[in-house]
Amino acid sequence: MDEVYQEFGTDARLSIKLCVVDCSKEMSLLQQYSQPSHTLPFMYFMFHGNLCDKLMGIVDETQVKEGIDTFIDFAIEQAMNENKQINGVKKAQNASFSGDGKGKENVACNNKD
Repeated sequence: MDEVYQEFGTDARLSIKLCVVDCSKEMSLLQQYSQPSHTLPFMYFMFHGNLCDKLMGIVDETQVKEGIDTFIDFAIEQAMNENKQINGVKKAQNASFSGDGKGKENVACNNKD
């Protein structure tokens, strides 16, 4: 299962990491995420360090695959939205520095009336 989803994530230009952590050795992780030990195993879906979703307890492979597929769709949508925002900022920056050469682009700054 790991290889299929890592490959799919890579095709979608995502870096998806599936990790197995021994919580008996990494108790700080349980505390960091306020996860009670009786809910082990659990799977967290995180995007840019933020918790987006989780699966807790023993679930079948179908549920795990559905959870991963849903998360991949979410991550792709978020990445596209981020790219649109970045492109919008770049367009706004370019528009504010381009003008017709007659000084109209600075009207708001030069208007001291």
